[in-house]
Amino acid sequence: MEKADIILLFLSGESKSPISMMELGLFADSGKLMVCCEAGFWRKGNIDIVCKRKGISQFQTLSDLTSAVISDLKSRVIR
Repeated sequence: MEKADIILLFLSGESKSPISMMELGLFADSGKLMVCCEAGFWRKGNIDIVCKRKGISQFQTLSDLTSAVISDLKSRVIR
């Protein structure tokens, strides 16, 4: 993750994902994160707060996240 240009974090509404939450904390200041936290995720409120405070791009659905990362990658290639 340290070597990655972009880190995608998907938190399913049906999961607990403690390791993913730890990774959110570890990389919150990296500027690399793009997060999708589905409705129903047991700590969604906490995820929303961290993303807002740290300026992390957040998406409501996996489809939205997918579209955003494709767009981001295309813009990087064009540069």
